[in-house]
Amino acid sequence: DTLDSLFLPYSFLINKKLAVVDVQKKDSAWINLVYPSLKARIFFTYKTVGKNKLDELIKESENFVYKHTIKADAIDEEYIGDSTRRCYVFLFDIKGNAASNIQFYATDSTTHFLRGALYFDVAPNADSLRPSVKYLLNDIEKIIHTINWK
Repeated sequence: DTLDSLFLPYSFLINKKLAVVDVQKKDSAWINLVYPSLKARIFFTYKTVGKNKLDELIKESENFVYKHTIKADAIDEEYIGDSTRRCYVFLFDIKGNAASNIQFYATDSTTHFLRGALYFDVAPNADSLRPSVKYLLNDIEKIIHTINWK
């Protein structure tokens, strides 16, 4: 099903079998996608790009990713671009016992900037979380490939 709301400046497909949308503030574009059975949550933060702010937003997002370097074994980066939807994404797969296993940011490069970060409500243990991380990476890839800006 599609996450679609009158107040959100974006939409994407979500896994309604496992995920529940948690709106952080009324009329806010910040939401959490909660997976209760996996004890996981994807935090989505949205910002308007504004004049000359894209570099600043990207740098801020990448700083959040690389703060996990202390516990990460590796951080794999993947660029996913779709000019038809005007959606350009950097996906970060954080390996090891980091607090966040997957993060990404998506933008149309002029107006919209959406950041996502996966966290579990349990102590980070790469071995035990591996099946859940793999499952949620698949969900996140579906989200990324279905983001539409309003």
